[in-house]
Amino acid sequence: MVFGRITCDELKEMLDNMPPNTTIIDVRETSEVEHTGVIGPSLNIPLSDLKNAMKKTREKIFRKKFGREKPDQKHLIIFYCLGETRAERGADMFHSWGYKKHIRDPR
Repeated sequence: MVFGRITCDELKEMLDNMPPNTTIIDVRETSEVEHTGVIGPSLNIPLSDLKNAMKKTREKIFRKKFGREKPDQKHLIIFYCLGETRAERGADMFHSWGYKKHIRDPR
């Protein structure tokens, strides 16, 4: 289940005026990010590491590894990847963990 989708233009607008408690998660592999860069203040957590990072990593370790707080269920989470499959899977994972505010795959 997915909360919604946004376009690239909508994401650009959000980046200019980022709502509080918003986290952008890039679920591409690190090697992909190294070649193409990231969108603004996004957090790169490859889909293959997402469950471990969110469910098994304590807050202090998460903050040290990713340089920010672990998003909680009050955050608006925006997922993106090269296509849309991994972003959708990431959103579905978060939904199964009780996160209700998530968007996927800006295009």
